[in-house]
Amino acid sequence: LNSVYSDISPVNYGDSIVFASNREDWRIKPRCDYDNQPFFDLYITKVDYQWKTGKARLLSSEINSKYHESSATFTEDGKRIYFTKCSEKEYENDSVKRMKLYSSEKIEGLWTKPKEYKYNDSTYSFAHPSVDPTNKMVFFASDMKGGYGGTDIYVSIQVKENYWTDPINLGPVINTPGNESYPFYHPDGSLYFSSDFHTGFGGYDLFVAKQKDGDWVSVTNLKQPFNSTYDDFGIFFNEDKSFGFFSSNRPGGKGKEDIYLVRKK
Repeated sequence: LNSVYSDISPVNYGDSIVFASNREDWRIKPRCDYDNQPFFDLYITKVDYQWKTGKARLLSSEINSKYHESSATFTEDGKRIYFTKCSEKEYENDSVKRMKLYSSEKIEGLWTKPKEYKYNDSTYSFAHPSVDPTNKMVFFASDMKGGYGGTDIYVSIQVKENYWTDPINLGPVINTPGNESYPFYHPDGSLYFSSDFHTGFGGYDLFVAKQKDGDWVSVTNLKQPFNSTYDDFGIFFNEDKSFGFFSSNRPGGKGKEDIYLVRKK
């Protein structure tokens, strides 16, 4: 599954894992201006009962472009995907590169042309979406004006079909003067995310936030073995939390960032 490049943001999708990677493959891939690394694409790989993975392949030629695609999340029925994407037009014309949220529907086994999230703004970035199972809430990270720090976590609520509320900042219990990113909303109502400001082991750490009466009331560090003195982010758990995945650049991996599996004993 892992390569000598960056492999991040894993999510379970049926009997497969979908993740983002900037690995080299059979294509001639363009490279980022700022680090001369290949752009990220979304990949999918089968997983068997022994957690062995098959060969990773591109998720969809309709979804992937010559620029960045990353951080996918799926509705419970698997028929809609939300993900992070660089607008090709803006990437080529603007000096500052912004990420945006897109969605696509799966119809007769094929993903449709991605559509932009209503509130995307070329002035700011919108990234790392996580949709709740009912497709009523989408959580994401943004550096939009009015937040508490660098990047904050927001939610947008679908009040009727394809009509979403303005982004709602999750507030100072979760968001800090630092950077909060890579949210993952679990069906039990917990919100997992990464932060470089909440008290941790160093770099980005993984945290979980709990709600009470609709308000976020506590944030807890997941501690070791989830967290290290390096960057730990992009976590996902299945429904009963018997297994999960996350990304880390801790020593001992195969590449810059690797995907790790966690299971209950």
